[in-house]
Amino acid sequence: MLSHKGEHQYRLTFKTTPVDWNEFLRVWEASFDWDMMRYPLLTQVRDGEHIYLKGNRLQLRTRAAVRRTELPPTELAHYIHRIFHIAPEIVHRALNILKRRGESYGQATSS
Repeated sequence: MLSHKGEHQYRLTFKTTPVDWNEFLRVWEASFDWDMMRYPLLTQVRDGEHIYLKGNRLQLRTRAAVRRTELPPTELAHYIHRIFHIAPEIVHRALNILKRRGESYGQATSS
């Protein structure tokens, strides 16, 4: 980005070297303690369809149509695993952190 004086300004710096899996999980889990982390938010484009989940509201969008569904909170972990292909233990870990913070999305135990 250029400033009004034409000088380069940098807003964010990203590390380009990967971290190991355990370090990633530690930082990822800690991020759920941020105030802004209130519900699951997932998005993916697959086979011409945009799949969007916010809390327990699922939206499937194609060029032709938009379908919206409210998922049962007790089955949220199952749907996240099935739709987004995220390992069940990771899904349950994330939902448990939210539940521990007082949020109501998903169930706290594995199914």
